[in-house]
This record gives sequence, C-alpha cells and structure tokens, in this order.
Amino acid sequence: MQLNYNPTPWLNVIGRFGADIYATQSNLFLHPESWQGDSTAPPLGGYTARGSVENANENSQLLNGNLLATVKKDFGKLRTSLLLGTTVDDRNYKVLTAYGERLYLPEYNSLNNSDPTTQRTKFTQRQQRLFSVLGNLSLNYDDLLILTLTGRNDWSSTLPVANRSFFYPSAALAFNVSDLGSLKGNLGPVDYLKLRASYGQTGRDAQPYLVQSSLTPQTTTGGGFAYGFFGGNPGLKPERGESYELGTEAEFLRWAHRAGFCLLQQNPFAANRNAVPELRHGLYFRPAQRGDVQQPGRGTATARTTLENGGFRLGRDAQFHHTQNER
Repeated sequence: MQLNYNPTPWLNVIGRFGADIYATQSNLFLHPESWQGDSTAPPLGGYTARGSVENANENSQLLNGNLLATVKKDFGKLRTSLLLGTTVDDRNYKVLTAYGERLYLPEYNSLNNSDPTTQRTKFTQRQQRLFSVLGNLSLNYDDLLILTLTGRNDWSSTLPVANRSFFYPSAALAFNVSDLGSLKGNLGPVDYLKLRASYGQTGRDAQPYLVQSSLTPQTTTGGGFAYGFFGGNPGLKPERGESYELGTEAEFLRWAHRAGFCLLQQNPFAANRNAVPELRHGLYFRPAQRGDVQQPGRGTATARTTLENGGFRLGRDAQFHHTQNER
C-alpha cells in the first residue's frame, strides 16, 4: 500500500506499508508398516517406531513500512534535492509441532492414537526488528558539479543494547570537465571527460538470538533446562565496511572511431565480520567476529571501441581487474 501527497510543488511525501502474512498447517502420518523412518535416517516413524504422527502449525508475519519526504528547490543554476525518511522492519515467526509414536490403531491418523509416553511438543519463535532513519542531499550545479551526501542510522533488536545503534554515511562528487565553459569543445580528440570520487560506509546487524546463551529442555537428570550447544556473544557488534573510489570516464571521437575508458581505484574494508562459531572454554560454541579484512589495491579498467560505417556498426569491449587482499 502506498500513499503519495504533494502539499506544495516542491515537497513530496510518500508513505508505504507492506505485510506478508501466512499460516501453514501440516500433518505427517507414517503407517506402522511404512518403509520410511528406519533407525539410520529421518523422518522417524514407520516400522522402527511402530507408526508415528506429527502435526505442525506455522505462522509468519513480516511487516515493513517507510515514510519519505523529498524537498526539491532550484536556486538559479543550482538544483537541490533533500530526502528525509524513516523505515521499520518487523518479523515474527512461530512454529508449534506435536509428535507421537507407537500407534494403537495402525490406520487412524490422530495424535491421540499414539502412546502418551512418546508424545512431545516443541514451540519455536524468532522475532527481530530493525528501525532506521535516513537522509540524502543532492547538489547539482548546472550538470557540471554534482555532490551527493547520504546518511543512515539503524537500531537493531538483534544486537546488545550498547551496540544496537550504528550509523553509516557516504559521499560522492562528480565533475564533468568537458562541460566546463572554456574547455567545452576545446579538448581536441576528447569528446567527453568526467572525474568522480566517492566514499561510503556500510553496516549490517546479526541474526537473532546470538547475544545471550539459550537454554534447552533436558530429558535427563530429572529434566529442567541447561545451556544449549551454541552459546551467546554479549559483545556482538554490527558488521562494518567502508570503501572509496577514484575514477574517470572519457570518450574519444576521431574520424569514425569512438572509444571509452574508465579507471576505478577502490579500497574496500570490513570490520567485525561474523564468522563460524568457535569453541569456547571447551563447553560450547559461540558466534565469533573475526579481524578486519582489507583490500588495499583494486583497479578496474574498461575500454569500448565502436566502428561505424553507414548502417554497419562493430563494437568491442575490454576489461582489466586487479585485487589484493590483506587480513
């Protein structure tokens, strides 16, 4: 659902709301003489368990929405655009299962038809919420110099309270050299020349329920609860990344020959990257965040050549790429 409102010619407000909701019921019935579910491979039931019944109710709810306000205003040759907004993403997933074995009546598909000593239930729920505020400012001077600034701050329910909020900005600058007054049309064989630079950061939260160690029900030592196989990480931080880019684009027009060239220099950097669980104190595994990963040198060059003769056109592309990683 989307609502669009323009209170003034220079102000636009858009609100969007989405919902993805579904419910599923399932039943798995294995006859006591079924070949399925032997002692070495799931599902359980069948001949080994003298029949089984499993019922499951699954409910999923995904709600998301955003509210964006855009202001556009021109000041002579300067065109400006400012976007401010907020977003929310809420997820709630529940599954309730019930299982029983040793059927009294081999043809009767009902949990009540199973031996009460084999019956068990399990309830699973996963909840997470992400709230964000964001902004984007664009300044365009006569299509000659273009500056874009962005910023976003997220609050995630899957991170510890101390690390729940994280901000990541970006900036980009483009300069169309070939459109500069005194240089326009006076660059010899260069038909088009553009310089650009950018810097940006990224952020990502973690999966739910990785902060605190979880408890699982026990069937030994009198029942109760004990720590599960996987522990938590109270110091969990959001994954962070940053990169910069320096580049140029050029096109050359001479006779019937046109070529384009683009060179990029990037320096991707990632911190607090989530890794596979690691063994802690010999008791259980917990989520680990490894050291930083950095690419100090990365270059990409592309060239395109097009030959035209009447209605015939022949194109050729070439690309070069270089990456170096450090940990």
